[in-house]
Amino acid sequence: MLAIVVLMRPFLTDPLRNMMGLVASLILLLQVFSMRWNVVIGGQLFSKSMRGFRSNYVPELFEKEGIAMAMLIFLLPFVVMAVFNRVLPLHEEEAGQAAAGGPLSKPQRV
Repeated sequence: MLAIVVLMRPFLTDPLRNMMGLVASLILLLQVFSMRWNVVIGGQLFSKSMRGFRSNYVPELFEKEGIAMAMLIFLLPFVVMAVFNRVLPLHEEEAGQAAAGGPLSKPQRV
């Protein structure tokens, strides 16, 4: 999918290329999560000696290792980045002009 985005660049619009890149990245994240789930949880469920099996693992919502904690840990870097962006903006000139409602202008020579 990413090869299509790169090779067909002249024929695709910017929003379509961005959407295809987003879909490709989400599919990649899903694949990595699935692989890790398979290796980690699968490795914990079946012992190598096959002496015994563990019971099924179903994560609870509000446990220490539950779904809510996983979502909190996932969202925490985005919150920290938003706070840092408020304190130390990445593009100060663009942020100031966007707040004023004016278009971005080129610097004038003196």
